[in-house]
Amino acid sequence: MVKCCVGWLSRRKVKDVREGWLDRVARSAQRRIRDMVAQAMAPSRHRRAAQPPPPPPQQQ
Repeated sequence: MVKCCVGWLSRRKVKDVREGWLDRVARSAQRRIRDMVAQAMAPSRHRRAAQPPPPPPQQQ
Protein backbone atom coordinates (compact mmCIF):
# COMPACT_ATOMS: atom_id res chain seq x y z
CA MET A 1 0.00 0.00 0.00
CA VAL A 2 2.77 2.43 0.96
CA LYS A 3 4.68 1.57 -2.21
CA CYS A 4 1.62 2.46 -4.30
CA CYS A 5 1.37 5.77 -2.45
CA VAL A 6 5.04 6.54 -3.07
CA GLY A 7 4.79 5.65 -6.75
CA TRP A 8 1.74 7.86 -7.18
CA LEU A 9 3.44 10.69 -5.32
CA SER A 10 6.61 10.51 -7.42
CA ARG A 11 4.60 10.38 -10.65
CA ARG A 12 2.54 13.32 -9.45
CA LYS A 13 5.67 15.23 -8.47
CA VAL A 14 6.92 15.13 -12.06
CA LYS A 15 3.62 16.59 -13.25
CA ASP A 16 3.31 19.58 -10.95
CA VAL A 17 6.24 20.45 -8.73
CA ARG A 18 4.79 22.79 -6.16
CA GLU A 19 6.78 22.67 -2.97
CA GLY A 20 3.92 23.93 -0.83
CA TRP A 21 1.52 21.30 -2.19
CA LEU A 22 4.12 18.57 -1.86
CA ASP A 23 4.92 19.63 1.68
CA ARG A 24 1.26 19.54 2.66
CA VAL A 25 0.67 16.14 1.08
CA ALA A 26 3.84 14.62 2.50
CA ARG A 27 3.06 15.91 5.97
CA SER A 28 -0.52 14.64 5.95
CA ALA A 29 0.60 11.25 4.59
CA GLN A 30 3.26 10.96 7.28
CA ARG A 31 0.73 11.85 9.97
CA ARG A 32 -1.74 9.29 8.62
CA ILE A 33 0.92 6.57 8.48
CA ARG A 34 2.06 7.42 12.00
CA ASP A 35 -1.53 7.19 13.23
CA MET A 36 -2.00 3.80 11.55
CA VAL A 37 1.25 2.49 13.01
CA ALA A 38 0.33 3.72 16.47
CA GLN A 39 -3.09 2.09 16.24
CA ALA A 40 -1.60 -1.20 15.02
CA MET A 41 1.14 -1.28 17.66
CA ALA A 42 -0.87 -0.13 20.69
CA PRO A 43 -4.62 -0.45 20.06
CA SER A 44 -5.51 -0.56 23.76
CA ARG A 45 -3.68 2.66 24.57
CA HIS A 46 -5.15 4.37 21.52
CA ARG A 47 -8.66 3.31 22.47
CA ARG A 48 -8.23 4.40 26.09
CA ALA A 49 -6.81 7.88 25.41
CA ALA A 50 -7.30 9.17 21.89
CA GLN A 51 -4.89 12.09 21.82
CA PRO A 52 -5.34 14.87 19.23
CA PRO A 53 -2.78 15.02 16.41
CA PRO A 54 0.21 17.29 17.07
CA PRO A 55 -0.01 20.81 15.59
CA PRO A 56 1.80 21.32 12.26
CA PRO A 57 5.33 22.75 12.61
CA GLN A 58 5.52 26.52 12.33
CA GLN A 59 7.16 27.82 9.17
CA GLN A 60 9.46 30.80 9.45
